[in-house]
Amino acid sequence: MCLKFNSHNRNNRNLQYLRFGFWNASVISSKFEEIKEFISDHELDIFLHQETFLRPGLTPEIPNFTLYRTNRTNTGTYRTYGGTCIYAKNDLVHHQKPSLELRTIENPIMELKLENTPPITFISTYVKATEFLIK
Repeated sequence: MCLKFNSHNRNNRNLQYLRFGFWNASVISSKFEEIKEFISDHELDIFLHQETFLRPGLTPEIPNFTLYRTNRTNTGTYRTYGGTCIYAKNDLVHHQKPSLELRTIENPIMELKLENTPPITFISTYVKATEFLIK
């Protein structure tokens, strides 16, 4: 999904011209070229992705973007599951906020500051559904 507020005057950095999108595509590495094309085609400023399946040490970089991410830690397994991330364009003023320390939720948090606007918080959240199943 992609949200666009206004396509005119992209150099004016305020909420009216912000573009962001999100995607739950499972396994970011296998769809990375498609994701980069989506971000470029829609001229996104912020991109959120759920179920990245990224292993520690693997950092898929997009030129001119900063990556904030949360990996799922899997004890006792070699497979990688879950994970979420946020890509934010480098020409925006943003920084990472501490993630919520919740066992069942993955959630990198990024705060964006725009001119004449209160800070905007983006959270790329994924809840592990299996944690809610009754055994």
